[in-house]
Amino acid sequence: MNKDNQQKRKRLISYWQWFVAVPILIIFVVWVEYKFGWVTFLKAWQRLSPAAVVIALVLIFITYFLRTVRFYYYFYPEMRGRFRLCLCLFLTHNFFNSILPMRSGEIAFPILMKRWFSISMGRSVPGLLWFRFIDLHTLLILSIFAVLYGYVVTFYGIPLMFLLILLPVGFYLSRGIISNFIGDSEFRLWVIVKKLVNGIPSTPKVFTMTWILTVTNWVAKLSVFSWLINQFTRLTFHKSLFAGLVGEFTSVLPIHGLAGAGTYETGVAAPLKAYGVSLENSVQAAVNLHLFILSAVFIGGLTGFILKWLLSFNSE
Repeated sequence: MNKDNQQKRKRLISYWQWFVAVPILIIFVVWVEYKFGWVTFLKAWQRLSPAAVVIALVLIFITYFLRTVRFYYYFYPEMRGRFRLCLCLFLTHNFFNSILPMRSGEIAFPILMKRWFSISMGRSVPGLLWFRFIDLHTLLILSIFAVLYGYVVTFYGIPLMFLLILLPVGFYLSRGIISNFIGDSEFRLWVIVKKLVNGIPSTPKVFTMTWILTVTNWVAKLSVFSWLINQFTRLTFHKSLFAGLVGEFTSVLPIHGLAGAGTYETGVAAPLKAYGVSLENSVQAAVNLHLFILSAVFIGGLTGFILKWLLSFNSE
């Protein structure tokens, strides 16, 4: 009976997500057309040379490679010798996670891990939580640097910054203490924290490598985003960086449009407007950045589908 209730609840949540996400997308598309015109926004790409756009795309695909290496390195005992299939997994998961509403695409990760690598949810879900934690931590640190750029940090602020930067190290060193403290508690928050703790790499080498790959990925990715925003607004790097960061933070909101449409643009455009960029240029930069990201996601998803088909074909 409980299983039936859980299934009904999951279906209702799924319907609710689509019921909210699709209207947000439609309203946003109509608003942009009414207020500015999509043709006007798309013509702005003429300011960029094709070579520059291709280079930006190549850099984004390099970040895809870095994130694949992170998966492969973390799950090396199960994925050893199957890097190409790991790449398929990342590209497919990234596609679903970027397109489906309310982060529901995250579900694809444990499903694909079970189907393609026979890795149980008890192993894949904690690992995914660890990745999301260090992703969020890296974004937070970069946001603080972007905001404080040009300001003198106080004497007390320096040690606080170091403590915040080393937060993952604190989790790593105290993972046993945290796990024992939580025990068998069924309180939802503690259950999530315990899964996160279980996902922390067990060796210093894996812990360090996954963290380095995460920071490298985000620095490269956000540098591309900042450059693109700069092409449409002419803002300085750290201001463009902060706008890109806010846009990324919108992905963790409980409500957002299909493929992040509407909410992502709001996250990018709001700080741009606060920095004195006109509403039209702010929205234009946000829209074109999001179109660039979605283009990379679709190309990556198609590549993953073709690569998986080729791997399946060769294995027969």
